[in-house]
Amino acid sequence: MPGGGARQKRFPHDSASRAAASGRTLDVAGLLDQERFSGFHYRVFALSWLITMFDGLDLALMAYTAPYIRDEMGITSVMLGRLFSAAVLGQILGGFLISHLADRYGRRPAIVVSAFCAHASTSRSEPRSRNSVNTWPPNRP
Repeated sequence: MPGGGARQKRFPHDSASRAAASGRTLDVAGLLDQERFSGFHYRVFALSWLITMFDGLDLALMAYTAPYIRDEMGITSVMLGRLFSAAVLGQILGGFLISHLADRYGRRPAIVVSAFCAHASTSRSEPRSRNSVNTWPPNRP
């Protein structure tokens, strides 16, 4: 290992926690300037980019398929507007609420709660009876 067998720092926040524990002040700009962009940072950046892409993909797909859904299911443009508004409102409220949970209880419980909420809301939108699944598409003249 470089440095005469000394162990290399893996995460840049290690020195920050040591400084905070000792009561010293920490120059964050200096710490960020001296740290190199490592593979860990590239992985975090790539994962963040993928999450952001898939978060926006659902609204983009909704906008692309909206005319076909409207024509096939016979719903009005007002109903589609409400659907889009509910999707954006859900993202805004979810962002505020889940980030508050993450700050208060940690990221892992916040992720579990958000996954449960997504599952619950998705399962509530499925058809109520088995017969309704078999009647799609509706018989039209």
